[in-house]
Amino acid sequence: MNDAASGAYTAGEVPLVSVVMPAYNAESTVLAAIESVLSQTMSSLELVICNDASTDTTPAILESISDPRLVVIRNDHNLGEGPTRDRAIAAARAPWLAVIDADDAWHPKRLEMLLAAVKADRNVMVFDDILECHHTASGMRPWRRLRGPHGYGARATTPIDVPAEQWITSERLLIKPLLPTETVRSSKVTHSNRRFGADSEYFLRLIAGGLRLRYLPFPGYYYRVTPGSMTAIRSRYERLAEMLQDLSPLFAGSANITAALDAKVSSLKRLVNYQRFVMHLKAGDLKSAATLTAHNPRILLELVRRLVSDVGYRVHLRYHGGTGRG
Repeated sequence: MNDAASGAYTAGEVPLVSVVMPAYNAESTVLAAIESVLSQTMSSLELVICNDASTDTTPAILESISDPRLVVIRNDHNLGEGPTRDRAIAAARAPWLAVIDADDAWHPKRLEMLLAAVKADRNVMVFDDILECHHTASGMRPWRRLRGPHGYGARATTPIDVPAEQWITSERLLIKPLLPTETVRSSKVTHSNRRFGADSEYFLRLIAGGLRLRYLPFPGYYYRVTPGSMTAIRSRYERLAEMLQDLSPLFAGSANITAALDAKVSSLKRLVNYQRFVMHLKAGDLKSAATLTAHNPRILLELVRRLVSDVGYRVHLRYHGGTGRG
């Protein structure tokens, strides 16, 4: 068995995995993200970072790292996260691609476990569980797993194939998969510059092209929940619903996926109404809130569900001194 197959790295060789990271003004988090990649137990990798014309100390931080596995490219002007990620993908050399954001981090065995879950199948994108973490002055503090050991019907840490429609109708579409580079490039799929849903759109387009999903029920991706992040934008549900509707024609030949997209759009529209309800309450407009509830009684169930969830979140946040979600 050669070094690449065993996960070891030799300078100058073609790595087994190219990890791509867009970075824009990420001075407070990018070093932790980089270190979590370069300290993987599977060391046959390269980390391709595209600096999206950062104006803080991000460029200096990148220049200070001497690891030969680090490749840094730079945009002459700010392009946005999606096109910046595509530039990093275009520079990748390995047969497998993995993605990480500049404010997140990985478990040390993440790549090793994702590659094991591939099982020589070149037509899958494998995603693991997301560990949501509080952003604190002393670093990331684990909060909760997004899907858990039994997500999609999985057991323990055994990988399970997931029908696209099951993923589409799940509560969160957030995934950070391992992807076959050749398939990505031959598909000619690129990221859009949508303010929300660009990653989900990208993966859906790859699924439309034939890639299948496989879930590894292991919390290998550490997702930093920070104030002002894209998940805090009030219009996120409308934007995501719009994206799903735009992509629906790609799946016209699959009744199951089309039905799943319709169901997801409907659920997002209910969340839009819930957001309006909360905004009326915060503004003291009880009449408008009552009118909205009369037409959408499920809003009250959503309110109760979110209040229960929020109590646990805020207790954990306060205990660890984390920064709120906004």
